[in-house]
Amino acid sequence: GRILLQFRDDFPHVKSGGRWGYFGGEIEEGETPRQAVIREIVEEIGVPIPSSAFHPFVRILSTSQKGHQHYVFICNQPISPSEIKLAEGAGFAFLQKDQLDQFDLIPVVRQVVDRYFASQAQ
Repeated sequence: GRILLQFRDDFPHVKSGGRWGYFGGEIEEGETPRQAVIREIVEEIGVPIPSSAFHPFVRILSTSQKGHQHYVFICNQPISPSEIKLAEGAGFAFLQKDQLDQFDLIPVVRQVVDRYFASQAQ
């Protein structure tokens, strides 16, 4: 019932700096989206998660980079905040649906998060 979000660094070179988004990054040449999410999670939060714990959720067009897409996965492996070794971003939070309005989410992330919680209510 909670989602893990990243508070993005507020540096000039960081897109949507100072806002909340999901962890992730570019798909490297030769990678599948699933391989990329596994690599990015280890790089950004230091938690190795098996491939079987990730399930494709949605693919959505980027609103900030023409022609780019966001591949969003759901991970159903419990993660404790104490396991996270933050390597990218200014912070992180595990949020429930009723907490989202207190955070400045990137608009496309808000769309995905709303869709996720709507799917959980069904």
